[in-house]
Amino acid sequence: MKFRAVGDRVLVQPLPPEEKSPGGIFMPESAVPPQQYGKVISAGAGKLNKDGTREEPLVKEGDIVLYPLHTGQDLVIDGVAYTVFREHHLIGVVE
Repeated sequence: MKFRAVGDRVLVQPLPPEEKSPGGIFMPESAVPPQQYGKVISAGAGKLNKDGTREEPLVKEGDIVLYPLHTGQDLVIDGVAYTVFREHHLIGVVE
């Protein structure tokens, strides 16, 4: 199945959590904090303004983004987990 984000929505694939601490210690799964980073898989055409113009999306396919926990709509496509966000819910792009 293919998915194309529309409007100001962004399809993000969460990145796997870090298994090692910054000091190099392997952490048990119960101690690993939830991941808040993901890769943009699809971005819509941008927000539609009241005057009919469209804002350019600030993110593009391939960007790594930071997002808040417990936000967005989780979904599974062909066995792979994704989350759909409105662009303004994203915190920023990791460069």
